[in-house]
Amino acid sequence: MEKASHKANAQCAEDIGKAINSHFDGFHYHTGFEKELIETYGMERVQYVVACNIQQKLHDGRISKENKTWALQSQMNQGEDNPKLEYTIHTHSGLLDLFANSIREQELTHEAEENMKEGDADEIEETDLDMQL
Repeated sequence: MEKASHKANAQCAEDIGKAINSHFDGFHYHTGFEKELIETYGMERVQYVVACNIQQKLHDGRISKENKTWALQSQMNQGEDNPKLEYTIHTHSGLLDLFANSIREQELTHEAEENMKEGDADEIEETDLDMQL
């Protein structure tokens, strides 16, 4: 199981790097492609791989303080003593920073959607109870 997870993380990193590089035309970074990566690998895996990469670049001024803080606070990376070279996203640090911004926005959107779904479920349960009385 661990070997499959490791392989999936490595493939995720490779695909993230390819996607970032293919959505930057030399002047503009085009967003929106992150959703496909999240659908393919899941939010947690994408976050994990991105946070691992940012944690290896804490000295890099092209990564924002907010993204460095997010990466360091990431529970997914606690106890990861040895950086996994296979998880390296091969792209410019500035583009990695932009991608991390997008992932963090997607995370907030995902959380808001989940909260709304939970709220809808609670309303449905309350309505069902009212009907039973």
